Amino acid sequence: MKRINKFRTLLHFALVALMMMSAVVMTAEAIRGRVVDEKGVGIEGVVVSEGFNVARSGRMGEFSLERSPRAKFVFISTPSGYEHIGPFYYKLEPAITSQTHSSSKEPHVHTSNGSGVHVETSSSNRTNVQKSSSKETHVHTSSGNGAHVEASTSNGSQLEILFPLRKTEKESNLFIHTGDTEESVYRDWMDIFKENIANNDYAFVLFNGDICYEPGLRLHAEHFTTGKLGVRIVYSVGNHDLVDGAYGEELYEQLFGPVWYSFNVGGVHFINTPVLTGDRKPSYNADDMYNWMRKDLESIPEGTPVVMFNHHLLGFEQKFKLKTETQELDLGKYNLKGYLHAHYHTNLFHKTDRGVAVMATMSPNKGGKDHSPSSFRVVEFDTLGNLSTHLKYSPLRKHIVANAFLTAGGDVCNLVAAIYDTPSEVTEATLIIAGAEFQLTQNSSWSWSTSFVPGIEAKNIMRPAERLNRNLLNPVVIESKAIRHNDQPKLRVKFSDGSTVITLVNILEGANSEIVKTTQPGTNENAAISTTKNSPKIEWVKNLGGNIFMTSPLITENLVISATTDDNMALDAAICALDRVTGEVAWKFNTHNSVKNNLHLYNGVVFAADVEGFVYAIDAQSGELKWEKPLRQNIIQYPYTQGVVVSRGVVYAGQGYYLTALDAASGEVLWVNTHWRGDVGTVANPIVDEANNILLTAAYWTGRFAHDATTGKLIWEKRDGDTRYADNSPVLFDGKFYYASPGFITEVDPMSGEELMKFKIDYRINSNSRPLVTEKYYITGTTDKGVVAYDRSNGYKELWNFKTNPALLYTAPYTKDFQMTVDGGVALKDNNLYFGANDGYIYCIDVRNGRFIWRINTGSPILGNLVIEGDTLYIADFAGNLWAVK
Repeated sequence: MKRINKFRTLLHFALVALMMMSAVVMTAEAIRGRVVDEKGVGIEGVVVSEGFNVARSGRMGEFSLERSPRAKFVFISTPSGYEHIGPFYYKLEPAITSQTHSSSKEPHVHTSNGSGVHVETSSSNRTNVQKSSSKETHVHTSSGNGAHVEASTSNGSQLEILFPLRKTEKESNLFIHTGDTEESVYRDWMDIFKENIANNDYAFVLFNGDICYEPGLRLHAEHFTTGKLGVRIVYSVGNHDLVDGAYGEELYEQLFGPVWYSFNVGGVHFINTPVLTGDRKPSYNADDMYNWMRKDLESIPEGTPVVMFNHHLLGFEQKFKLKTETQELDLGKYNLKGYLHAHYHTNLFHKTDRGVAVMATMSPNKGGKDHSPSSFRVVEFDTLGNLSTHLKYSPLRKHIVANAFLTAGGDVCNLVAAIYDTPSEVTEATLIIAGAEFQLTQNSSWSWSTSFVPGIEAKNIMRPAERLNRNLLNPVVIESKAIRHNDQPKLRVKFSDGSTVITLVNILEGANSEIVKTTQPGTNENAAISTTKNSPKIEWVKNLGGNIFMTSPLITENLVISATTDDNMALDAAICALDRVTGEVAWKFNTHNSVKNNLHLYNGVVFAADVEGFVYAIDAQSGELKWEKPLRQNIIQYPYTQGVVVSRGVVYAGQGYYLTALDAASGEVLWVNTHWRGDVGTVANPIVDEANNILLTAAYWTGRFAHDATTGKLIWEKRDGDTRYADNSPVLFDGKFYYASPGFITEVDPMSGEELMKFKIDYRINSNSRPLVTEKYYITGTTDKGVVAYDRSNGYKELWNFKTNPALLYTAPYTKDFQMTVDGGVALKDNNLYFGANDGYIYCIDVRNGRFIWRINTGSPILGNLVIEGDTLYIADFAGNLWAVK
């Protein structure tokens, strides 16, 4: 849709509605009108509805629609190839009124864009509204998100409704999907979101429900409208959008219009529908909605691809057969190609065996219940209704971090860059060094890289030099001989919005840079370049081709194993093994969907679980599948994100009603939980106390549950107001379970569930961060303030708090606005404490006092636990890179 001046649009809407209206019939029995183009020529075949009945416009664009007494709006299903000059809906007065308005001699039109701009016009402006035996006609148009007309007469006389359309030069085949924004205060993410809309040609933007309560509804109605953004804005009704009023959807209707309607773009039929239940009772029921949907679907040509929007995921278990006590509506009979929903606060893509693309999308302003990063989704569709998608992570502007290091004895220069921009796309990245340019290749949504053989000058630029300030304690970014910025390597990045950014490249030390030699004149050609002791050295960095979530690396004698996620299309989800020495791929096994949490190595077999509930047993050396087992059928929400644990030949995976024990050798089901349902996913890993034969697991918003590991019998449960926020992964130390809730550290007896200690803390912990517990320390990442350490030997006295930078993305549930989140766990070697953070840094600090030692800026959030094996640190970042750091 072309972007035009808001006031001109508003005035045009008002005058078209005023000057082109003629003799309409709006009685208790019928609604009549016309659908016309910008020249006033009728458009045939356009579907018109008042929410209960459906009609099609005739050869001259005329329509006559039976009116239900409960109808509140009349609207059209916008045909493909057209856009609205005026509103797509008109608000109706009650079917018959006799004392609604005081008498008046002339029609009155009032227009408003919802932001204080008003135009008032009377019948002296030669309106063509015709009255039959009426003392008064009142017409109200408003061009907020859905401009509308209120038409009524004092005695139910006749008016004609006009829907003016114009042909589009070219229809976009892209739209934005987001949900659960739940925002009542204007924040930075909104500007970034608007920038993305301005930079791209979208057919529409879908807010898929839970705009959230009256303040959120009003905020969105003020800032995210068709008139203000120049693109169609579609709002679904979520459960938190049914608010106080005469009926639950009353405020929504006042702000946005009808709660259900359809429209067409590029040959695809889109249906927008409301939730059936919510915080307040709506005036409609399931039969009302399904009856209208059936009529709407039967009004389009057979075979037309259909995409449905609803805040809730309706009918998935029944293969999209929507049922009530009186009817069944099988959406499969109408060529359903896509179903978009929200509600669960997750990012998920799934394609059914019937080819329906089902997707849920997080919001761009906070973390998800399953720690899905803050984001929105861009969806592309074709004329057959095939959908492809990619997530846009938010809120980031021109985020660029580039690291270069030498390997292979200094004969290879490697550059790894994290590049991301929410408002636009990266189109090109180029390394500039020693007068030469090298193009980078994109590996994942965040990661770009290149490798090349450097010349002598480039080698000298890359070589480590003596620290300029010896008082600095092992800074990681190494000052080179080329101290001046004009000699420092640079990265030039071009974006789809036409902008170009040039930034300096961080020079890191390669693990074998000490054998780099130079033949620069005046030097000893056999002299080795000196290295800095105690600073980290990069052995290798390898991208796995997709994002890495909370999966910690598994280490075997010769391999490093991790897993990738793909919430875009579920095509790049895989378990990958790399050679420990070289970082080269040894094998790759594609999973049904994303693996988002820890793997487990047991007897040479890698065990994993994906978000759909499939458990995998894979030979660690060959990558061959030994067995796989689905833990649930026809259910995808909530995603399973807890990982697996293996103990004494038994694999434990799943949550709530599908918490399952499996034989590790065969995959045979040993028991399935029947004691509690759970439902809402968590990232807290399950753990087994083998001494007491206790399995401890959890569910977010539900609690923590201890089972007999052999029989599955529930031993104890905790559902109190603190423990129910069960996101923190527990550990077993000295025969006791330790975990944190948002405001407490808890020590629990495994057999009885007795809380041996519950210590109040001044930090919020609903991050995954697995605590480090020793005789002296309790150290954990927090959601809001980095990492904190307590002295267990001194009554949990706080020792120190190391604050990171604010998170690049929000992940912990409901977190937003500059939270210093650490979702990964910490690891201790000697007196050095290592961890990765959501700000993208790998940190090393002194465990005794929390003092900084060094850090590496990977440029991408680090969400999982790091692993120390020998002298090497293995860590994965969200961009999909595995780092091996000496």
